[in-house]
Amino acid sequence: MRFVPLAVAGLTVLALTACTAGKEAPPSLGAQPKPSGSASQALPAATIELWHGFQTDAEVKAFEEAIAGFNEKFPQITVKTTKAVQDDQITQAIRSGKAPDVAASFTTDNVALWCKTGAFQDLTAVVKQDGIDLSVLPAASRSYTEFEGKRCMMPLLADAYGMFYNKALMKGNEPPKTLSELTRLTKELTVRDPDGTIKVAGFIPSFQYYENSPPTWPPWSAPSGTTTTAPPPSAPTPPGSSC
Repeated sequence: MRFVPLAVAGLTVLALTACTAGKEAPPSLGAQPKPSGSASQALPAATIELWHGFQTDAEVKAFEEAIAGFNEKFPQITVKTTKAVQDDQITQAIRSGKAPDVAASFTTDNVALWCKTGAFQDLTAVVKQDGIDLSVLPAASRSYTEFEGKRCMMPLLADAYGMFYNKALMKGNEPPKTLSELTRLTKELTVRDPDGTIKVAGFIPSFQYYENSPPTWPPWSAPSGTTTTAPPPSAPTPPGSSC
């Protein structure tokens, strides 16, 4: 595995992965001397491997254009990309000692694990050394890219969620604010043909798009402010459960 100064990882503000499984130890981050002159001249020639999850033509094209902008500033750095990579592939690569230099995850599911185990290197020292102002990032984005004080990732993008509904088909009902209301309205607004075939679906939970998954549903909350996907505070913890 090749290591280069972390400033190079700024091309897409992702995370630099650490080497494991008996390979060479990662460099000491934050110990690089301040470059004099232009940053382009200060960084040595290198080749870095970057994995990302984008896969459609439009997404990959936009991502490659961002890398091209980086190459204009740092022509001595060659970036080799691999598209359509998921978290399990990143984890497997780290365990095998064949991790890429930079990896972009499409989820926050493994941030805690990667930060806590050191699979992704702690970027705190480098952020401080390079004078990166994290306050320009939304608080939410900052919080889900670190764990227990270890910033092992940087935000790449953020999604804005919203529920779209057909006013005519809602028949005067207000949009649901909780999963219970969504369930009730789904049943009430679903229309079937005599043979049982669904003519109008109140809600299609399997609708295919990136973020239609349970981790993104908790914004539907109960009046108490707790998420409807979690047990109420007074509920006993099931035997053998840790949460």
